[in-house]
Amino acid sequence: MSMAQKPPKPLFPSAAATADDDVSQEVLPSALNTADDKDTDPSATQPNWLTNVSFKPSEGGTVSLAAEIGDEDYMPLHKGKRLKREVEQSKRRDKERKKESKDKKRRHRSPSPDKSKGKWKWLEESGLKPEAAYQFDKRPDSDNLVYQQLYRGHIAKYFRGSVQCIGQSKMQHFSWKDGRNSKWSNTSKKDASTPRYHHKQEDVSASNITIIQQSKGDLPEDSMDYISCDLEEKDPLLEEEVEGMTAELYIRQSTKRYNETLLKEPHNVDLWLEFIRFQDEAMQHGVLPGAFSEGEQLGQKFARGRINMAYLERKIAIYEKALEKNPINDDLLLGYMALCKETWQQAKIIKFWKDLVFRQPQKVRLWMGYIQYCQTRHSYFTTSNLLNLYSKAITTVRSILEGTLVSHRPEVDAEESLLALFVHLCYFLTQVGHTEKAIAAMQAMVEFNFFVPEELSRKMTNSKEKLEFFEPFWDSGVPRFGEDGAEGWRSWLDSQNTSEHISQSNSSRLLLEEAFEPAEEMTTEEETQEELSLLKEADLISGWVALERYREKMHFLPWKSKDSEEEPDDPDKIVLFDDINSLLFTITSEETKQSLLMSFLHFAGAIVPLVRALTKFPQLVPSRLSGDMQLPATALMHVFSSFPLCKIDYLNVPLGTLSSSFENNREYSSKVRHFIHSLYSQSIGLLSESQNHHLAICWLTTEFSSVLPHLQSHYEKNEQKQSKSLKKALKSFNKFAKALLKEALFRDVSIVWSVYGLLRAISGDREEAMKVVTMVMLQLIQKNHQVPNQNILLTCKIYAEVAMGMMSPVLLFKEDATFSPKMRPFGAEEIAKVKHYLLCLGEEKLMDFSFDKLTPVRQLKSEKRLSEMVQRHLSTIMSSEVPLEHDLEVLYLFAVCHSYLVYAISLDIQSAKEVIERLSNTLKTHQSLKGKASQLTPNRNSRTTPVESNILSVVEKMLVINVTLMRYHSSIHITPPSYLQTALMTGISLFPEQMYFLSVYSNQESSSYLIAKARRFLDSAVDNSGGVVPWLVSLNMEHRRLKVVGTNQNVTGLEELKMAVVHRVRSLYSRAVKHPAAQTCPLLWRSYLLFELENGGVKSAEAVFYQAIQQCPWIKVLYIDAMSQLTSLSSKAVEIMEEKEIRLRAPKEEVELLQSAAKTSESHPEDHQKEL
Repeated sequence: MSMAQKPPKPLFPSAAATADDDVSQEVLPSALNTADDKDTDPSATQPNWLTNVSFKPSEGGTVSLAAEIGDEDYMPLHKGKRLKREVEQSKRRDKERKKESKDKKRRHRSPSPDKSKGKWKWLEESGLKPEAAYQFDKRPDSDNLVYQQLYRGHIAKYFRGSVQCIGQSKMQHFSWKDGRNSKWSNTSKKDASTPRYHHKQEDVSASNITIIQQSKGDLPEDSMDYISCDLEEKDPLLEEEVEGMTAELYIRQSTKRYNETLLKEPHNVDLWLEFIRFQDEAMQHGVLPGAFSEGEQLGQKFARGRINMAYLERKIAIYEKALEKNPINDDLLLGYMALCKETWQQAKIIKFWKDLVFRQPQKVRLWMGYIQYCQTRHSYFTTSNLLNLYSKAITTVRSILEGTLVSHRPEVDAEESLLALFVHLCYFLTQVGHTEKAIAAMQAMVEFNFFVPEELSRKMTNSKEKLEFFEPFWDSGVPRFGEDGAEGWRSWLDSQNTSEHISQSNSSRLLLEEAFEPAEEMTTEEETQEELSLLKEADLISGWVALERYREKMHFLPWKSKDSEEEPDDPDKIVLFDDINSLLFTITSEETKQSLLMSFLHFAGAIVPLVRALTKFPQLVPSRLSGDMQLPATALMHVFSSFPLCKIDYLNVPLGTLSSSFENNREYSSKVRHFIHSLYSQSIGLLSESQNHHLAICWLTTEFSSVLPHLQSHYEKNEQKQSKSLKKALKSFNKFAKALLKEALFRDVSIVWSVYGLLRAISGDREEAMKVVTMVMLQLIQKNHQVPNQNILLTCKIYAEVAMGMMSPVLLFKEDATFSPKMRPFGAEEIAKVKHYLLCLGEEKLMDFSFDKLTPVRQLKSEKRLSEMVQRHLSTIMSSEVPLEHDLEVLYLFAVCHSYLVYAISLDIQSAKEVIERLSNTLKTHQSLKGKASQLTPNRNSRTTPVESNILSVVEKMLVINVTLMRYHSSIHITPPSYLQTALMTGISLFPEQMYFLSVYSNQESSSYLIAKARRFLDSAVDNSGGVVPWLVSLNMEHRRLKVVGTNQNVTGLEELKMAVVHRVRSLYSRAVKHPAAQTCPLLWRSYLLFELENGGVKSAEAVFYQAIQQCPWIKVLYIDAMSQLTSLSSKAVEIMEEKEIRLRAPKEEVELLQSAAKTSESHPEDHQKEL
């Protein structure tokens, strides 16, 4: 059928004419359909818009649309039916359009593998072509609308890659600087728009370009006049630091170096920690690469708090990246949690800690970190919570150590770490007021490990099985370790089996009865009378505090059934077996057993060397300090300077004085002193022979420590005659020492006798000291010991110190080390004997003294041989990866004796100094210390190995000898003070927590009016140290200066000077309490509270008290100080103590009853006596 015969379809069917209309409505003639019928090719019936071949104009000049729509789709309807059909078609078309749109979006958004069946498919299975496997992200970013700008991380960064300019010589290059002012104005913000997209416009004027001359050796061989595009050319960010480098370039260079190194060594934990510490250095320069724009960094536009938070988040991000590579490292986990507590909520931190110790229960360091966090959170802390946490930690680690919990393997030093955890638990119990439980736990541990019956030790290795036999012994009420008449668990069990009482003989117990008078036991009536005397003339609060301190001092031993028939009024005095059952564990190592004994003695207040159990967790050491701000006497340092591997805690206080007043709380009460002697007496015989000798030296030193306060007072006041108290103390010490040296165990021990002679020299009795050390030397000559021998070396060292007068109390107890006419230099005979015995060491044979033997040839030969022996021992140690402790001790003694000999021959302090410095500098290069030159002090590095710690201890003691020799030379000769200052500053720089260096430096600089230099140096020591000792020394020096300023009343401008010192002290306190190591130090908070009370007022003191209990909520002494000094806070302090379950020995009701009874006894003494 032809096109002319087929009626055309209308363009708009709704408006079309009726079917019988003959008018043809044709439009778009180029699209006219030329198909004749339906049998033609379907493709031919479709319109062809690209060609014009079928164009034939119709009569009307229009094109009919009937060909496009099709005859079958065109159906003339009535008007109503037609409208209904159109609505249905419209709805159907809308649905199809929406469906097609969704399918199209789905195709664009998810070209990834098909998920129709819940499984991923590969790209080949999805049917998508590789070039079509992408999606369009059409979702808007609301942040851009809120902040009105793009996020800086989405903007590409631009770095200048070249520092050379075309046309200039290769000998020159330039570096860019930002020349804008640190403070921006509004106009500068507008003018700061950049012509590029990446950063703000920089000032590129010639004044902001630093020209740096380079050497010809840095240039390439083929000099080019253009900028090379060689990829192997050095990046300026990787070059070494040169003169003129900006802080930002240095930080970026170092950051890039760290990133590249860590990419190659992702498991290098030390490098990760070094990179984290480097962020603090970047913060000091005010540069945080990548965080802010350049103008924000150098201009310091943002507040300091925001910058600190940015650095904190950056360090946390580095920790997280490091933990991805090293997920079980202790140092990274502890450091990460230390930072996260500043940003996380408490519930989240507690949950993280619980999960951490659940996944790694064998690591005691993680348990201690968890405990420390809970202990320092005021809102979370209660005594019962912490005790449960300690008990769970000890029980879990004990099960892993003994093999009952097989899911985890114990650590290498698990026993030592578990003992350290136990020791810190005992200190915690004491600080919350439960001293009886702490001592009972210590006694039980010693009995459980030292006095276990042999049959049980052979058959049973599990602690739980042994505890079943230990319970009857504990409940029997017999005397325990440290108490009079204690025989031990083994002896008690044997007596029970044989029905006979077996007494354990011990010569040291007979010594205790002969040398000391037993402590007088007070009856109940006498104690009541003593308590009433404290309450007679005191108000309620002051009487309450006095009664609390008295009971703390007198009642520290646990109550036993044999002590009295009636149970005590205070149930906390009774320590049941269930209270300590979960805290006991078996120790198999002899070294760890020795650490247990030393820890018990240190806990009681004795002077003993610090063991690993006391220094295992340095972050908890400051919490044990609660004495006073007075620096301890450094005289005891010289006693232990003969033992290079021994360290002493000079800030330790006796038992029972933790809650005493802030001043004069280091004196031993008669009861505590008797308890310490019992501990020493019963400890001798439990250790080896050499350990018993060291224990005897500690016993001598502990007894002599009671003489030191009297000696210090005598020489500070420049008294001509000894006071009665000093004479009594010296008499008691001499009586004890003679009784100890008469015993068979120590009668022929030269070390103990030499230390006794040294102590006599410190007390001022130089003649008696010379007799003692001379007698020891003659005994060694008669025995003809082989040289070198450690005992001979030590005796020669002490003999030289006593003979030359280096241990004079005039030198040890005065503040500065300037020339003193009271210092009597050694005579010709004394110096000749010193040289003779020291020369014998080089000749390897001890001989009697004779003036004829001191020829110049002999002196030169022997001194040279002694120097060769020192070098030989030093070479042996330097070539050994793990040097023995004995070799280190012998090397130290040889070096000290050599330096003394050089000084005695030449009397030149510089020559002796060179000997000491040469040895110490060589030891610092030992292979075990490689890479730790910036952290030489063991106190700063909690992960120091025993080998590293021993080498550093020798270096430290050598520097102590250097300072001692320098002080002695300055006291007998006029010497420039710079010599001693240089030696002290060297020692403090390497060992910023060494009490001897700090106290001597503080005393030396306190007498000077130029205090600014000392302040700057101590501030640097505080920054370099990780402990609390430098803070205490700095504050002590300022307190003494404040005291001196307050006593001078006739000086012009005194008030301004005093206020300046007060502001300086307050600034130090505010900085110290923010330091991580000093936050938990009760000594620091007590001193701060007293200072504000005297100089700032009650309101300031109250603010300090609330800060203190936020950081140290478990320290009972802080609440006692607040009750005694801030009466307005007494009720609040008691309320908080009851909330935190801190023990009060005297309840308020009992105090009121006793006070009323005291007043009644004063008015009616006869009636009161009848009531008693």
